[in-house]
Amino acid sequence: MGSAGLQSLISLQTLLALGIKPQALALAAPQQPAPSTASLGGIGLVREQPQSAAAALAERHGIPQLRMSAEGDCCDLAGMAPQLILVSCYPYRLPQELLALPPLGCFNIHPSLLPHYRGPSPIFWQLRDGLTSLGVSVHHMTPQLDKGPLLAQVRPPPQPVQSYAAWVERLSAAGVESFVRRLDALHQGCAALTPQTAGGNYRPWPKPADFEIDRHWGAGRIAYFVAGTGELGRHFIRLADGSLFVIERLLDYSPGQGPEQAIALSGDRLVLDYPDGRLELAGARLDDGAGWPGEDR
Repeated sequence: MGSAGLQSLISLQTLLALGIKPQALALAAPQQPAPSTASLGGIGLVREQPQSAAAALAERHGIPQLRMSAEGDCCDLAGMAPQLILVSCYPYRLPQELLALPPLGCFNIHPSLLPHYRGPSPIFWQLRDGLTSLGVSVHHMTPQLDKGPLLAQVRPPPQPVQSYAAWVERLSAAGVESFVRRLDALHQGCAALTPQTAGGNYRPWPKPADFEIDRHWGAGRIAYFVAGTGELGRHFIRLADGSLFVIERLLDYSPGQGPEQAIALSGDRLVLDYPDGRLELAGARLDDGAGWPGEDR
């Protein structure tokens, strides 16, 4: 079960590459983002309409497709009598009727190390908080969102500064691969499920103001955040004089030992030197009185 997003596509591709052809692909009906998140790409927002790449891939492989409503109507799914359901980037909460349908359970691919970063956009929040080594969890789904016991957790090797799509591809594939390694144990009834530890946190959809960069973060943290979430919205940084620089893209990042913090602005380029490296960003200073990206207007 998934949506028209990249995570669902990579998950289906990975299953097929591992020799597993799903009984069916159940896709969420296209959803429109709320006005406050219109600029966000996010994990759950549909960008490819009316037919997603996942749907096209399923068609090429002769996989039947079902369209799921927001209410989670599972009549068609029930008729297929699935033994197990794998969920990857499905944007709606599954009703109890659907959770109870497959005898082996419903399992979800979630791109964070649960219980941390529950919610719809975990990659964004991990990069915003300065994490550079991200993980993925496969958990048994329960009525409590992202709180079910864990089937597997994987932290892939450290990744370079990269795009949001690259993070999604790496984590989605790693999650599906770990799920497939436990399929035999699931069918034999001997798969170990580990309760999540106490604590953790839930993070909602990012708002425009969440794209603000603290100029004191350092080169590495800013580079990972700008490159890794640039497809989701506009970043901006408040300069020492109180003005704003709206970032279009990361031009260059050179890690290594550098001078104390220094900022240089020249036209449409902002250069930031930090003890841990140098950044060059393309963008523009926001005109006085134009409002700033975090304001609701």
